[in-house]
Amino acid sequence: MADEPGRSPRLRKARVLLVAGLAVAAGVLAGNGLAGLAHAPPNDACSAYVGPPESSDSNTTLDLWPLGLRCSYLVGSDEVRSEVFGATLAELWAWITAAALLAAIALIRRRSAFARGAAVAAALLALSGLAWQFAGIVAFFWVAIVPGAPLVLALNWLLRPKGTRSWKASLRVAVLLTPLTLFAFLVFYFVQPAALGIAVAVFVGGAIAAGVDSRERRLLSRLIRAPAPPPRLPPARRPR
Repeated sequence: MADEPGRSPRLRKARVLLVAGLAVAAGVLAGNGLAGLAHAPPNDACSAYVGPPESSDSNTTLDLWPLGLRCSYLVGSDEVRSEVFGATLAELWAWITAAALLAAIALIRRRSAFARGAAVAAALLALSGLAWQFAGIVAFFWVAIVPGAPLVLALNWLLRPKGTRSWKASLRVAVLLTPLTLFAFLVFYFVQPAALGIAVAVFVGGAIAAGVDSRERRLLSRLIRAPAPPPRLPPARRPR
């Protein structure tokens, strides 16, 4: 027991380092995906340039850092023009910082449903951004729904404190957050700027998670306050 006071600071330090490491790792992965989503290309991105003659050729590659589609237009073996649908390094680091902050807040404030929902929404959008850059808007929807919804379910469950983990509540969050977050982003993507759409979608994700959590607390409170049913008395015997 004498070692207990000495262990506590070391455990707290280890926890801080763990949270910081997870937040940085999540920030790098999610930030790159969000940066790619903010510069998501149209489906005809590499065929819209009409400068080269008809004999020219276009080459499409995917840059992984920063995430972005690169269109190169060639005449013979000479590149006459190139275009990149991706973020600058300054924009990339800004997205990484924002994603790391969201992850850190969700890990530290795990009882905050809004913080959990915002971080989960950012992860969903980052995964979908990678899919859009790789294969277009159809892949964006497919990845967001097929692996994206289970990802939202798992992350929301894992980020909850142990005493409050509920598969039913996490499932409600996944069912509502996945489509509404995507819709919020697409509204701003088509009217621009896409970065504002990501911010709004992250806020929507946090609001949905907070709403589901509030509903769960109200239902639990009603169950606790509900009066117990009166005891059932045996039927009275009729006199003979």
